Amino acid sequence: MKKINKTVIINPGKNKFTFMNKKLVFQILLLISLLTVFAYFVNNKQSGEVIVVGTGNPGKIFVYDYNSFQRKEIDTGFKLVHTVRIGDAFNDGKNVIVAGVSNSFYGPPYGCEVILLDPSNNFKESLVDNVGDLRCKDLTIGDADNDGRNEIVLGTHGEGTINIYKWDGKWKKQEVEKNFIKQVDEKEGVNHRVPVEKLTYDTVEQSAVHIVKIGDIDNDKHNEVMIVVKEASYPWRRKVIVYSGNGIVEWEKYLVSSVTYATAPALADLDGDDVPEIIIQSNDGMDIITGNGDNFPNWPISWSGRALGYSSPVVGDVDGDSDIEIVITTEISDSLSRGELRVYNSDGSLAHLQELPIERGAVPAIADIDLDGRNEILVTGSYWNGVTGYFDKVWAFDLGGAKHGSIEWGQFGRDASHTGLYQ
Repeated sequence: MKKINKTVIINPGKNKFTFMNKKLVFQILLLISLLTVFAYFVNNKQSGEVIVVGTGNPGKIFVYDYNSFQRKEIDTGFKLVHTVRIGDAFNDGKNVIVAGVSNSFYGPPYGCEVILLDPSNNFKESLVDNVGDLRCKDLTIGDADNDGRNEIVLGTHGEGTINIYKWDGKWKKQEVEKNFIKQVDEKEGVNHRVPVEKLTYDTVEQSAVHIVKIGDIDNDKHNEVMIVVKEASYPWRRKVIVYSGNGIVEWEKYLVSSVTYATAPALADLDGDDVPEIIIQSNDGMDIITGNGDNFPNWPISWSGRALGYSSPVVGDVDGDSDIEIVITTEISDSLSRGELRVYNSDGSLAHLQELPIERGAVPAIADIDLDGRNEILVTGSYWNGVTGYFDKVWAFDLGGAKHGSIEWGQFGRDASHTGLYQ
Protein backbone atom coordinates (compact mmCIF):
# COMPACT_ATOMS: atom_id res chain seq x y z
CA MET A 1 0.00 0.00 0.00
CA LYS A 2 1.43 3.31 -1.04
CA LYS A 3 1.69 6.33 1.22
CA ILE A 4 -0.47 9.32 0.41
CA ASN A 5 1.69 12.37 -0.16
CA LYS A 6 -1.06 14.98 -0.18
CA THR A 7 -4.63 15.12 0.96
CA VAL A 8 -6.86 18.07 0.18
CA ILE A 9 -10.14 18.53 1.98
CA ILE A 10 -12.50 21.19 0.69
CA ASN A 11 -15.26 22.46 2.92
CA PRO A 12 -17.35 24.72 0.66
CA GLY A 13 -19.35 26.11 3.57
CA LYS A 14 -16.27 27.67 5.14
CA ASN A 15 -14.75 28.82 1.84
CA LYS A 16 -11.33 27.60 2.90
CA PHE A 17 -9.21 25.80 0.33
CA THR A 18 -5.98 24.07 1.24
CA PHE A 19 -3.11 25.25 -1.06
CA MET A 20 -5.54 25.76 -3.98
CA ASN A 21 -7.27 28.83 -5.39
CA LYS A 22 -10.99 29.01 -6.00
CA LYS A 23 -10.75 28.63 -9.77
CA LEU A 24 -8.85 25.35 -9.37
CA VAL A 25 -11.38 24.10 -6.83
CA PHE A 26 -14.18 24.93 -9.24
CA GLN A 27 -12.43 22.96 -11.97
CA ILE A 28 -12.11 19.98 -9.64
CA LEU A 29 -15.78 20.08 -8.74
CA LEU A 30 -16.68 20.08 -12.43
CA LEU A 31 -14.84 16.79 -12.89
CA ILE A 32 -17.22 14.97 -10.58
CA SER A 33 -20.81 14.12 -11.48
CA LEU A 34 -23.50 13.98 -8.78
CA LEU A 35 -26.86 12.28 -9.34
CA THR A 36 -28.92 14.10 -11.99
CA VAL A 37 -26.72 17.19 -12.28
CA PHE A 38 -24.14 17.01 -15.04
CA ALA A 39 -21.36 19.38 -16.11
CA TYR A 40 -19.81 19.43 -19.56
CA PHE A 41 -17.66 21.62 -21.77
CA VAL A 42 -18.48 22.89 -25.25
CA ASN A 43 -15.67 24.27 -27.38
CA ASN A 44 -17.25 26.11 -30.29
CA LYS A 45 -15.89 28.91 -32.47
CA GLN A 46 -19.12 30.87 -32.27
CA SER A 47 -19.89 30.49 -28.59
CA GLY A 48 -16.48 30.00 -26.99
CA GLU A 49 -16.01 27.58 -24.12
CA VAL A 50 -19.03 27.12 -21.88
CA ILE A 51 -20.17 24.88 -19.05
CA VAL A 52 -23.50 23.09 -19.45
CA VAL A 53 -25.61 21.80 -16.55
CA GLY A 54 -28.90 19.89 -16.65
CA THR A 55 -31.27 19.85 -13.67
CA GLY A 56 -34.43 18.14 -12.47
CA ASN A 57 -37.63 19.65 -11.02
CA PRO A 58 -37.72 21.87 -13.01
CA GLY A 59 -36.03 20.47 -16.08
CA LYS A 60 -33.72 23.28 -17.09
CA ILE A 61 -30.42 23.52 -18.91
CA PHE A 62 -27.99 26.19 -17.73
CA VAL A 63 -25.16 27.37 -19.97
CA TYR A 64 -22.33 29.23 -18.22
CA ASP A 65 -19.63 31.23 -19.95
CA TYR A 66 -16.44 29.65 -18.64
CA ASN A 67 -14.60 32.97 -18.19
CA SER A 68 -17.33 35.30 -16.93
CA PHE A 69 -19.70 32.68 -15.44
CA GLN A 70 -22.60 34.58 -16.96
CA ARG A 71 -25.53 32.21 -17.21
CA LYS A 72 -28.08 31.46 -19.90
CA GLU A 73 -31.14 29.58 -18.66
CA ILE A 74 -33.13 27.31 -20.96
CA ASP A 75 -36.43 25.89 -19.74
CA THR A 76 -37.10 22.62 -21.57
CA GLY A 77 -40.74 22.60 -20.50
CA PHE A 78 -40.24 19.21 -18.85
CA LYS A 79 -39.73 18.30 -15.24
CA LEU A 80 -36.49 16.34 -15.71
CA VAL A 81 -33.31 16.62 -17.73
CA HIS A 82 -32.05 13.05 -17.47
CA THR A 83 -28.80 13.49 -19.35
CA VAL A 84 -26.91 16.04 -21.42
CA ARG A 85 -24.07 15.30 -23.82
CA ILE A 86 -21.78 17.41 -25.99
CA GLY A 87 -20.60 16.37 -29.44
CA ASP A 88 -20.53 16.93 -33.19
CA ALA A 89 -23.94 15.42 -33.93
CA PHE A 90 -24.33 17.16 -37.31
CA ASN A 91 -20.79 16.18 -38.45
CA ASP A 92 -20.05 19.79 -39.40
CA GLY A 93 -17.14 20.33 -37.01
CA LYS A 94 -19.27 22.15 -34.42
CA ASN A 95 -20.29 20.82 -31.03
CA VAL A 96 -23.92 20.90 -29.98
CA ILE A 97 -25.77 20.01 -26.77
CA VAL A 98 -27.96 16.90 -26.85
CA ALA A 99 -30.31 16.18 -23.94
CA GLY A 100 -32.83 13.56 -22.86
CA VAL A 101 -35.87 15.10 -21.14
CA SER A 102 -39.22 13.92 -19.78
CA ASN A 103 -41.86 14.32 -17.10
CA SER A 104 -41.32 10.71 -16.01
CA PHE A 105 -44.15 9.69 -13.65
CA TYR A 106 -45.11 13.24 -12.80
CA GLY A 107 -47.83 14.03 -15.32
CA PRO A 108 -48.53 14.65 -19.01
CA PRO A 109 -47.18 14.86 -21.58
CA TYR A 110 -45.90 11.32 -20.99
CA GLY A 111 -43.00 10.01 -22.99
CA CYS A 112 -39.46 11.33 -23.23
CA GLU A 113 -37.82 13.42 -25.94
CA VAL A 114 -34.32 13.85 -27.30
CA ILE A 115 -33.65 17.53 -27.93
CA LEU A 116 -30.72 19.46 -29.37
CA LEU A 117 -29.41 22.95 -28.58
CA ASP A 118 -27.21 24.71 -31.14
CA PRO A 119 -24.62 27.04 -29.50
CA SER A 120 -23.86 28.67 -32.88
CA ASN A 121 -27.49 29.80 -33.16
CA ASN A 122 -28.12 31.25 -29.68
CA PHE A 123 -28.76 27.74 -28.34
CA LYS A 124 -31.83 27.31 -30.49
CA GLU A 125 -33.73 24.16 -29.53
CA SER A 126 -34.80 21.51 -32.02
CA LEU A 127 -36.37 18.06 -31.67
CA VAL A 128 -34.43 14.93 -32.52
CA ASP A 129 -37.19 12.48 -31.54
CA ASN A 130 -40.34 12.15 -29.46
CA VAL A 131 -39.43 8.72 -28.16
CA GLY A 132 -42.58 7.68 -26.32
CA ASP A 133 -40.87 5.77 -23.50
CA LEU A 134 -40.75 6.83 -19.86
CA ARG A 135 -37.23 8.26 -19.55
CA CYS A 136 -34.50 9.03 -22.10
CA LYS A 137 -31.89 7.75 -19.69
CA ASP A 138 -28.50 7.84 -21.42
CA LEU A 139 -27.00 9.29 -24.60
CA THR A 140 -23.69 8.76 -26.34
CA ILE A 141 -22.36 10.58 -29.41
CA GLY A 142 -19.96 8.76 -31.71
CA ASP A 143 -19.62 6.60 -34.82
CA ALA A 144 -21.91 3.76 -33.79
CA ASP A 145 -22.44 2.19 -37.24
CA ASN A 146 -18.89 2.62 -38.56
CA ASP A 147 -19.70 4.88 -41.49
CA GLY A 148 -17.16 7.53 -40.48
CA ARG A 149 -19.85 9.87 -39.13
CA ASN A 150 -21.17 10.49 -35.63
CA GLU A 151 -24.56 9.28 -34.49
CA ILE A 152 -26.60 9.81 -31.31
CA VAL A 153 -27.23 6.58 -29.39
CA LEU A 154 -30.09 6.52 -26.86
CA GLY A 155 -31.04 4.07 -24.10
CA THR A 156 -34.42 4.40 -22.35
CA HIS A 157 -36.01 3.38 -19.05
CA GLY A 158 -39.55 2.01 -19.09
CA GLU A 159 -40.05 -0.38 -21.97
CA GLY A 160 -36.30 -0.41 -22.52
CA THR A 161 -35.24 0.63 -26.04
CA ILE A 162 -32.05 1.48 -27.91
CA ASN A 163 -32.19 3.92 -30.82
CA ILE A 164 -29.49 5.29 -33.12
CA TYR A 165 -30.11 8.70 -34.72
CA LYS A 166 -28.29 9.78 -37.87
CA TRP A 167 -28.40 13.28 -39.40
CA ASP A 168 -28.88 13.30 -43.17
CA GLY A 169 -30.65 16.61 -43.67
CA LYS A 170 -33.19 15.27 -41.20
CA TRP A 171 -32.99 12.83 -38.32
CA LYS A 172 -33.27 9.17 -39.27
CA LYS A 173 -33.89 6.61 -36.54
CA GLN A 174 -32.62 3.04 -36.37
CA GLU A 175 -34.31 0.91 -33.70
CA VAL A 176 -31.67 -1.45 -32.35
CA GLU A 177 -33.88 -2.79 -29.55
CA LYS A 178 -37.55 -1.89 -29.66
CA ASN A 179 -38.68 -3.22 -26.33
CA PHE A 180 -36.82 -5.35 -23.80
CA ILE A 181 -40.04 -6.00 -21.87
CA LYS A 182 -41.66 -7.37 -25.04
CA GLN A 183 -38.74 -9.77 -25.43
CA VAL A 184 -39.24 -11.00 -21.86
CA ASP A 185 -42.96 -11.44 -22.51
CA GLU A 186 -42.37 -13.48 -25.64
CA LYS A 187 -39.79 -15.66 -23.91
CA GLU A 188 -41.79 -16.26 -20.72
CA GLY A 189 -45.31 -16.20 -22.16
CA VAL A 190 -46.43 -13.34 -19.89
CA ASN A 191 -47.55 -9.74 -20.33
CA HIS A 192 -45.46 -7.18 -18.48
CA ARG A 193 -46.19 -4.30 -20.80
CA VAL A 194 -47.84 -1.27 -19.28
CA PRO A 195 -48.80 1.92 -21.16
CA VAL A 196 -46.31 4.68 -20.41
CA GLU A 197 -48.98 6.92 -18.89
CA LYS A 198 -49.78 4.16 -16.37
CA LEU A 199 -46.22 3.45 -15.25
CA THR A 200 -45.72 4.32 -11.58
CA TYR A 201 -43.09 3.68 -8.95
CA ASP A 202 -45.19 0.67 -7.92
CA THR A 203 -45.12 -0.76 -11.42
CA VAL A 204 -42.15 -3.08 -11.13
CA GLU A 205 -42.40 -4.46 -14.65
CA GLN A 206 -39.96 -1.98 -16.15
CA SER A 207 -36.75 -2.49 -18.02
CA ALA A 208 -33.99 0.08 -18.06
CA VAL A 209 -31.14 0.75 -20.43
CA HIS A 210 -29.26 3.00 -18.04
CA ILE A 211 -25.92 3.25 -19.79
CA VAL A 212 -24.77 3.31 -23.42
CA LYS A 213 -21.10 3.35 -24.53
CA ILE A 214 -19.24 3.11 -27.86
CA GLY A 215 -15.82 1.62 -28.62
CA ASP A 216 -13.93 -1.00 -30.61
CA ILE A 217 -13.64 -3.70 -27.96
CA ASP A 218 -12.64 -6.67 -30.13
CA ASN A 219 -10.00 -5.08 -32.38
CA ASP A 220 -12.00 -5.63 -35.57
CA LYS A 221 -11.50 -1.95 -36.50
CA HIS A 222 -15.23 -1.36 -36.04
CA ASN A 223 -16.98 0.20 -33.07
CA GLU A 224 -19.44 -1.74 -30.96
CA VAL A 225 -22.30 -0.37 -28.87
CA MET A 226 -22.36 -1.54 -25.23
CA ILE A 227 -25.27 -1.22 -22.85
CA VAL A 228 -26.00 -2.19 -19.25
CA VAL A 229 -29.63 -3.26 -18.93
CA LYS A 230 -31.87 -4.10 -15.98
CA GLU A 231 -34.14 -7.07 -16.53
CA ALA A 232 -37.87 -6.46 -16.43
CA SER A 233 -38.73 -9.16 -13.89
CA TYR A 234 -37.47 -10.57 -10.60
CA PRO A 235 -34.63 -10.86 -9.62
CA TRP A 236 -34.00 -7.86 -11.94
CA ARG A 237 -30.46 -8.88 -12.76
CA ARG A 238 -28.14 -6.58 -14.70
CA LYS A 239 -26.20 -7.65 -17.74
CA VAL A 240 -23.96 -6.11 -20.36
CA ILE A 241 -24.96 -6.56 -23.99
CA VAL A 242 -22.65 -5.80 -26.92
CA TYR A 243 -24.03 -4.95 -30.37
CA SER A 244 -22.27 -4.68 -33.69
CA GLY A 245 -22.60 -1.46 -35.66
CA ASN A 246 -25.58 -2.86 -37.56
CA GLY A 247 -27.47 -3.73 -34.36
CA ILE A 248 -26.74 -7.47 -34.13
CA VAL A 249 -26.13 -8.85 -30.63
CA GLU A 250 -22.52 -10.13 -30.46
CA TRP A 251 -22.68 -11.37 -26.86
CA GLU A 252 -24.19 -10.71 -23.45
CA LYS A 253 -23.04 -11.46 -19.92
CA TYR A 254 -24.56 -11.15 -16.43
CA LEU A 255 -22.68 -9.15 -13.81
CA VAL A 256 -21.03 -10.82 -10.82
CA SER A 257 -23.52 -9.22 -8.39
CA SER A 258 -26.60 -7.04 -8.20
CA VAL A 259 -26.92 -3.30 -8.74
CA THR A 260 -29.48 -1.30 -6.81
CA TYR A 261 -30.23 1.09 -9.65
CA ALA A 262 -27.65 1.78 -12.34
CA THR A 263 -23.96 1.30 -13.01
CA ALA A 264 -21.75 2.94 -15.63
CA PRO A 265 -19.00 0.85 -17.25
CA ALA A 266 -15.57 2.16 -18.18
CA LEU A 267 -13.57 1.13 -21.23
CA ALA A 268 -9.80 0.91 -20.80
CA ASP A 269 -6.82 -0.99 -22.20
CA LEU A 270 -5.51 -2.86 -19.17
CA ASP A 271 -2.99 -5.19 -20.82
CA GLY A 272 -1.34 -2.92 -23.39
CA ASP A 273 -2.73 -4.61 -26.51
CA ASP A 274 -4.49 -1.41 -27.69
CA VAL A 275 -7.90 -3.06 -27.20
CA PRO A 276 -10.10 -1.86 -24.33
CA GLU A 277 -11.65 -4.09 -21.71
CA ILE A 278 -15.08 -3.42 -20.16
CA ILE A 279 -14.97 -2.60 -16.43
CA ILE A 280 -18.21 -2.66 -14.44
CA GLN A 281 -18.72 -2.13 -10.71
CA SER A 282 -21.69 -3.61 -8.85
CA ASN A 283 -22.78 -3.82 -5.21
CA ASP A 284 -20.70 -6.83 -4.21
CA GLY A 285 -17.88 -6.85 -6.73
CA MET A 286 -16.44 -5.77 -10.03
CA ASP A 287 -16.27 -7.41 -13.47
CA ILE A 288 -13.66 -6.92 -16.15
CA ILE A 289 -14.71 -8.46 -19.44
CA THR A 290 -12.73 -8.82 -22.66
CA GLY A 291 -14.05 -7.89 -26.08
CA ASN A 292 -15.23 -11.44 -26.81
CA GLY A 293 -17.19 -11.75 -23.54
CA ASP A 294 -14.61 -13.70 -21.52
CA ASN A 295 -13.52 -12.74 -18.02
CA PHE A 296 -10.23 -10.84 -17.84
CA PRO A 297 -7.55 -12.83 -15.93
CA ASN A 298 -8.17 -12.82 -12.13
CA TRP A 299 -11.57 -11.13 -12.56
CA PRO A 300 -14.32 -10.76 -11.42
CA ILE A 301 -13.58 -9.97 -7.80
CA SER A 302 -16.09 -9.90 -4.95
CA TRP A 303 -16.47 -8.27 -1.54
CA SER A 304 -19.17 -8.12 1.13
CA GLY A 305 -20.68 -5.52 3.42
CA ARG A 306 -20.36 -2.85 0.75
CA ALA A 307 -22.67 -1.25 -1.79
CA LEU A 308 -22.15 0.53 -5.08
CA GLY A 309 -23.45 3.90 -3.92
CA TYR A 310 -23.07 6.43 -6.75
CA SER A 311 -19.69 5.17 -7.93
CA SER A 312 -18.42 3.74 -11.19
CA PRO A 313 -14.84 2.94 -12.24
CA VAL A 314 -12.26 5.40 -13.49
CA VAL A 315 -8.97 4.15 -14.89
CA GLY A 316 -5.42 5.49 -15.12
CA ASP A 317 -1.91 5.34 -13.68
CA VAL A 318 -2.21 6.82 -10.17
CA ASP A 319 0.99 5.55 -8.53
CA GLY A 320 3.72 6.05 -11.11
CA ASP A 321 4.38 2.38 -11.87
CA SER A 322 3.46 2.85 -15.56
CA ASP A 323 0.64 0.32 -15.14
CA ILE A 324 -3.05 1.12 -15.14
CA GLU A 325 -5.09 1.11 -11.91
CA ILE A 326 -8.87 1.00 -11.42
CA VAL A 327 -10.29 3.52 -8.94
CA ILE A 328 -13.73 3.24 -7.32
CA THR A 329 -15.55 4.21 -4.14
CA THR A 330 -17.91 2.02 -2.13
CA GLU A 331 -20.57 2.66 0.49
CA ILE A 332 -20.14 0.74 3.76
CA SER A 333 -23.48 -1.02 4.14
CA ASP A 334 -23.88 -0.88 7.94
CA SER A 335 -23.00 2.81 8.16
CA LEU A 336 -24.94 6.01 7.55
CA SER A 337 -21.81 8.01 6.83
CA ARG A 338 -18.80 5.89 5.88
CA GLY A 339 -17.46 4.84 2.52
CA GLU A 340 -14.18 3.76 1.00
CA LEU A 341 -11.72 4.73 -1.68
CA ARG A 342 -10.45 1.57 -3.39
CA VAL A 343 -7.62 1.33 -5.93
CA TYR A 344 -7.05 -1.98 -7.73
CA ASN A 345 -4.19 -3.16 -9.91
CA SER A 346 -5.16 -4.70 -13.22
CA ASP A 347 -4.34 -8.17 -11.83
CA GLY A 348 -7.12 -7.80 -9.24
CA SER A 349 -4.89 -7.06 -6.24
CA LEU A 350 -5.80 -4.18 -3.94
CA ALA A 351 -3.28 -1.32 -4.23
CA HIS A 352 -4.88 1.17 -1.84
CA LEU A 353 -7.80 1.23 0.59
CA GLN A 354 -8.93 4.19 2.67
CA GLU A 355 -12.08 4.82 4.67
CA LEU A 356 -13.69 8.25 4.19
CA PRO A 357 -16.88 10.00 5.42
CA ILE A 358 -18.43 10.01 1.93
CA GLU A 359 -21.55 7.86 2.45
CA ARG A 360 -22.71 6.97 -1.10
CA GLY A 361 -20.01 9.12 -2.67
CA ALA A 362 -20.00 9.73 -6.42
CA VAL A 363 -18.03 8.77 -9.50
CA PRO A 364 -14.38 9.60 -8.71
CA ALA A 365 -12.06 11.29 -11.20
CA ILE A 366 -8.39 11.13 -12.18
CA ALA A 367 -6.52 14.27 -13.27
CA ASP A 368 -3.20 16.03 -12.76
CA ILE A 369 -4.73 19.02 -11.02
CA ASP A 370 -1.47 20.67 -9.90
CA LEU A 371 0.49 19.93 -13.11
CA ASP A 372 3.33 18.13 -11.33
CA GLY A 373 3.31 15.14 -13.68
CA ARG A 374 1.41 12.92 -11.24
CA ASN A 375 -2.27 12.08 -11.51
CA GLU A 376 -4.42 12.87 -8.48
CA ILE A 377 -7.52 10.93 -7.43
CA LEU A 378 -10.54 13.14 -6.79
CA VAL A 379 -13.30 11.91 -4.50
CA THR A 380 -16.51 13.62 -3.45
CA GLY A 381 -18.92 12.69 -0.66
CA SER A 382 -22.60 13.02 0.20
CA TYR A 383 -22.22 12.69 3.97
CA TRP A 384 -24.82 14.27 6.25
CA ASN A 385 -25.43 13.45 9.91
CA GLY A 386 -28.96 14.88 10.05
CA VAL A 387 -27.85 18.14 11.65
CA THR A 388 -27.57 21.43 9.79
CA GLY A 389 -23.94 22.34 9.24
CA TYR A 390 -20.95 22.25 6.93
CA PHE A 391 -19.27 18.99 5.99
CA ASP A 392 -16.11 18.05 4.14
CA LYS A 393 -17.00 17.47 0.52
CA VAL A 394 -14.05 16.89 -1.83
CA TRP A 395 -10.71 15.10 -1.35
CA ALA A 396 -7.70 14.91 -3.65
CA PHE A 397 -5.07 12.18 -3.21
CA ASP A 398 -1.57 11.91 -4.66
CA LEU A 399 -0.27 8.37 -4.23
CA GLY A 400 3.26 9.44 -5.10
CA GLY A 401 5.73 7.61 -7.28
CA ALA A 402 7.59 8.73 -10.37
CA LYS A 403 5.99 10.57 -13.26
CA HIS A 404 2.63 8.98 -13.88
CA GLY A 405 1.45 7.37 -17.09
CA SER A 406 -1.73 7.70 -19.08
CA ILE A 407 -5.35 8.20 -18.04
CA GLU A 408 -7.58 5.78 -19.93
CA TRP A 409 -11.01 6.72 -18.54
CA GLY A 410 -10.61 9.65 -16.16
CA GLN A 411 -14.17 10.55 -15.20
CA PHE A 412 -17.81 9.65 -15.75
CA GLY A 413 -18.29 9.29 -19.52
CA ARG A 414 -14.48 9.29 -20.07
CA ASP A 415 -13.93 12.93 -21.07
CA ALA A 416 -15.02 16.48 -20.21
CA SER A 417 -17.95 16.22 -22.63
CA HIS A 418 -18.96 12.84 -21.14
CA THR A 419 -19.28 11.44 -24.65
CA GLY A 420 -18.98 7.80 -23.51
CA LEU A 421 -16.79 7.16 -26.56
CA TYR A 422 -13.51 5.21 -26.34
CA GLN A 423 -11.10 5.98 -29.18
